[in-house]
Amino acid sequence: MAPGFLSRPARMSLDDTLDCAYKTEFQTERRETMTVKALLLRLPYFTLALPPRKLLNRFLGEGRARGFQWQPFRLTEKAYEKFLREGRDDRVLETTEPPEDIEDLEHWLVWLMEERHGIPAGRHRRLREVVHRLEEAVARVTREGDEERRIELHLQLIDAKTMLKMYIGHHLEKNLGK
Repeated sequence: MAPGFLSRPARMSLDDTLDCAYKTEFQTERRETMTVKALLLRLPYFTLALPPRKLLNRFLGEGRARGFQWQPFRLTEKAYEKFLREGRDDRVLETTEPPEDIEDLEHWLVWLMEERHGIPAGRHRRLREVVHRLEEAVARVTREGDEERRIELHLQLIDAKTMLKMYIGHHLEKNLGK
């Protein structure tokens, strides 16, 4: 990432640009400059709903998420409201205030899936944590150049993601079929 990140994340609008780095499906790193809106649209978390601004800004202020890195920032209130209105492909996004003990994006996503789709949070959270740990391990051994271990971990990651998708799919099918 570019040197000189601010100790306090800058306040940005949707049209401001920032440098981003991300891993492709094959763990190749790419770097590009994109608008804040383009980054939000590229991240897989915000397809139908947006967390409250406080949680979103905490997440954006970390400057990283699974496979992505960016200059830490926070959305202005005006930019947050605009993104809620414009959303994805001009669809309005919803926001829901979670319980006070939800303090980060991962827990908000799990809570939202339980709230909206009846997917039990306990097992869902544990499966997501396994996927997250394996993603970090794959990235670490890739940096270390251990190709044999990378392949082994990548296969475990595929299995873990499959289990997570099956778990979610099972509950969606069960609950949508009601």
